Amino acid sequence: MIQPFNTMSSWGWLNSSLPTTSGYMSPEDFTGLQWWTRGRLVTYDQPNQVEADISQWLIANPHRINLIKIGLMYQNDDITFEDLANISPHTDLYSGTIHSSFYLNGRRVDVTTTVDPFRDCIAVVIEFQLLIYGDLTMFLDYPYATDVNKFEAPTQDTISGWDEKLTASAEFMVDFAFHNTSTQVFDLGPPMYPVSENTNPNNSVNPAFEIAYLRFALDIAMKWKQRQNLTVRESWINVTNNLHQPPSTDDTYVTSEGLEDMWTNSSYTADHPSMAMI
Repeated sequence: MIQPFNTMSSWGWLNSSLPTTSGYMSPEDFTGLQWWTRGRLVTYDQPNQVEADISQWLIANPHRINLIKIGLMYQNDDITFEDLANISPHTDLYSGTIHSSFYLNGRRVDVTTTVDPFRDCIAVVIEFQLLIYGDLTMFLDYPYATDVNKFEAPTQDTISGWDEKLTASAEFMVDFAFHNTSTQVFDLGPPMYPVSENTNPNNSVNPAFEIAYLRFALDIAMKWKQRQNLTVRESWINVTNNLHQPPSTDDTYVTSEGLEDMWTNSSYTADHPSMAMI
């Protein structure tokens, strides 16, 4: 078969088995790592080499699961890359569309895949001369049984059951944001590991992706309270409304504040797909 893309979501997650290293077999065994933060040592949930196995488990879990694999078969047999020629994929991020073309047994195949911006569904269009004869077929493979039922309509018990963890997460984000008395806005970092992970965490401040994501996360937290008819904390509103704007240079967003040459320095742009988001 042709190697298909993964199909992931914001609601499909899985935990791997916990490590078996003595003394580090539970998340409660993880103690974190201390970083020098604005004149004091603060313990963060950062990887600790002494606790390597449980640190890596916490990094990787929970992780998104591949909900489904969608691929093609030719005459009821697998297709390998050696069977193909003139492969040309193109991704249009703005429209959420993938266009792919290739030649199979000397005949051109065109595949267009697009995603619905509001629902968890995709549409696929396949153009092939021999399609009407059944030579080219599509398969669906479900790697995981998700056991999810009506994920789009959680019960009130589900909402209230997650409230404690969500509140603690939001409180950490608000506490981590530092009020800059000079600019009267809230800064993020240092220390800060941006999503690109290619800058010094002790010098990284106000990364664009993290600013956008923190604002998004606090907005979710506030809506979570409203769905329970609970009062939204003023500190959450204050940080959301006064968070530093994503940094930019020459009208272009940059990974973090102060990286003036980011888009011309390959060491900042060559390692992570987050550049496409910025």
